[in-house]
Amino acid sequence: AMLVPEDIVAIDAGHAGPSRGLDDLDKPRFLGTGAAMYTGLTVALYPLHSQKTRSQTATQGGPRPGLLAPGAYRGLAAAAMGSLPARVCYIFALEAGGHHATTWLAGRGLKPEAAASLGGAVGGASAAMTSMLVYVPFDIISQQQIVSKGTPESTLAIARRIVSTEGFPGLYRGMGITMITYLPSSALWWGLYKATHKSIERTSPLTPTLLVEVASATVAGAFTSTLTMPLDAIKTRTQVQSANGGEAVHFVRVARELVATEGICSLWRGVFWRGTHTIIWGCTMVVCYEQLKRWAAKTKPLARSRDE
Repeated sequence: AMLVPEDIVAIDAGHAGPSRGLDDLDKPRFLGTGAAMYTGLTVALYPLHSQKTRSQTATQGGPRPGLLAPGAYRGLAAAAMGSLPARVCYIFALEAGGHHATTWLAGRGLKPEAAASLGGAVGGASAAMTSMLVYVPFDIISQQQIVSKGTPESTLAIARRIVSTEGFPGLYRGMGITMITYLPSSALWWGLYKATHKSIERTSPLTPTLLVEVASATVAGAFTSTLTMPLDAIKTRTQVQSANGGEAVHFVRVARELVATEGICSLWRGVFWRGTHTIIWGCTMVVCYEQLKRWAAKTKPLARSRDE
């Protein structure tokens, strides 16, 4: 959903006509409501996230707890605390980054479909980078609470322990692999979404908008979660090493040891849970996101002047 030159229309996913950029929206309403909405979605889908994390960190042949087993919502408070400001940053960067990228590409003669797809990828990557700076410390704490044995430490206690043993950089442990994971993931998701959306519109123009959005998000989520799963597995293992007194090591060593001891297939452990989470999240997000943009759109005074 990016702003393009006035002569290019129908690039914005979900409706025909000129697309709305950040300047066309009531920012407090758009960012505040959007962040709250996505935080609520985070809470609703949290059991899938915690199940994915437990699957990724389980030993080969070890027990696999059920989706709603005790502790399914462990770490939720830390995740929710970080998700609200992170979502504000994500939404702002997504719109601003995508707007500038799409406008720049379209202004240089790129076809509308290509400009929308590449602009969406740039917007997604910039959004992921910005939000990660806010969310990574909370993500580490949340994941350590998920995998902890016995009663988990409080959010503040884990933060103090990490800082006392590893210093402040410990709160950003795995930041490198996190960026390697989520920058291409976000860029790939939005790029695939835009490309699939335009392809369906071109080949089946009578398809209802809602079905186009859901189908596009499903394709983007399935491919993205599967292709980037190994990176996410390594990231999770890197960030939870110190949860139960383990040694904190570099993510390259984590990857080597995991493949050496449990095989290459261990990198895709938990892919079902991650894929399910990504698809449900994506379908809900794009449908609500487009509705949110319409709701938060500013009224244009130009229409009134024409009547006069």
